Formats: sequence, structure tokens, C-alpha cells
Amino acid sequence: MDDFHCRFEISVKVPANWKTAADGFSETYHVQGLHPELLKVFADLDNHQVFWDHVGRSRQLYGVPSPRIRPTPTDQEVWEAFASVYSARAGLDAAAPGPVPAIPEGSNLFEVMAKCVREAQAAKGVDLSEYTDVQIMMMDQHNVFPNITVLLHPDLLSVLRTRPGDTTDECWLDIFNFDRVGASAPRNKPMKLEVPLDSMAFGTVFNQDFDMLRTAQRGLHQPGFSRITLSQEESRILNNQLALERYLGISPSEIEGDLP
Repeated sequence: MDDFHCRFEISVKVPANWKTAADGFSETYHVQGLHPELLKVFADLDNHQVFWDHVGRSRQLYGVPSPRIRPTPTDQEVWEAFASVYSARAGLDAAAPGPVPAIPEGSNLFEVMAKCVREAQAAKGVDLSEYTDVQIMMMDQHNVFPNITVLLHPDLLSVLRTRPGDTTDECWLDIFNFDRVGASAPRNKPMKLEVPLDSMAFGTVFNQDFDMLRTAQRGLHQPGFSRITLSQEESRILNNQLALERYLGISPSEIEGDLP
């Protein structure tokens, strides 16, 4: 972890309760409806999940299309989706990555994309030669009770923290972004900003997440809302709720059905 240096910290006021915001980054079930462009490059089904008392971890493989998509995306479509998500990691133009590179005989597009990341990082002085292609394309997401999300790649680390706002219908989302740097790189003080939600673009995925949180918070106030049903893909939300019940001394659990 010493190789990761914090590049910036951005605090954004979000129109949702801090627990709602934390839950929004605790599952991948919403990807198919909220981030459809990711499905061309993200295998969103059957992500491996592990649970501890205060932490849930999901491993999410990128570079492989979701089996939900029919017909199967072409290599060019996968390449463009990869560039839109990982342009900074792979040294690509997100809007115009060009044609899919030539794929050597005996190789495949997944290996080519991993090579792009490895070579782009090597140009920055970051050696990823010890990592396999799968490790380079895999994201480990840790959800730490009660309000921390850690997104980890071999060359990139992001930490999301939610905290209460002035009312129960708003919160602060703090985004800490870390880059892996060469061993001799100086440790600079990170840029720190507090910005209004509508004052800047946070990227396609984050912008979609913020829109979702706004409508989700409104939905919590609907008179017919009395309970929520969660899928297995949302087991990390259940794990956080179980941790909350332990802290509050709630026994037996108020959660019905199968538990993680």
C-alpha cells in the first residue's frame, strides 16, 4: 500500500441519506439497469463474494462481456467499452480509442486489454509484470461497515466515504483517489476540493450513481414503502445490516429469509 499516493480528495453533497449512499455502492445488481454501457465489458453475474463481521468483498472481472447481452458484443464494441471505463489506466482516448488492436495468434482481446494496462503503467514507472492478466482486469471491492467502500486494482485505489449531512435527506460523499507510482516518486500533498454536485462532471458511472441516489431517497418517503426485498447480489447490504443489529443488540435478527 505504500506505493499508492493520494492524488485528490473531493467532497460532494449528495441528496440522499448517508446510509442510502453507502448501500448504493454495496451491490452490483443495479448495473444492468443503471450502467448498461458497462455490460459490454463487465461480467456482472456470479461475482465472487466473501463476508466477515464488518467487511464484505466482491471480486468483479472487467474485460469480459456480461452474459446478459444478446447478441454477444463484437470485439470493437468491447474495446470501446473498455476505453470508456479504463482510458486513464490503459492510456486510451475514452471518446475515440480507435479500432481494436490486432490480436496475436493464440491470444484474445482480454489479454490484449490487460497488456495495454500493463504497458501504460510501465510508461509511468509502475511495474505490473508480477500480476496476471486476470489480476490486472479484476477489481476488488471492499464494503466496510458502516460507511466505507474501497475499490482496488493493482495500479489504482479509490476510497468512498459517506457521512451525515445537515438533514436526513442529504449526506457528504468523500472520494479519495490514489495512484500507484514508482518507488522514487515524490509524495505530494493531495488536492482537496469541496464541490457542489452539479458543478462538475464525475464521469459517466458516477453521474449515473448520483442520479440514482436522488431518486432512491425520494422513494424512501413513499407512503407504501414498508420493507425491502434484496437479492443475493445485494448480500453486502445484508451483511452491513447484520453488523448494525449486533451493535444495537437486536436479537433475534429482524431480517427474514436466507442470510449471507
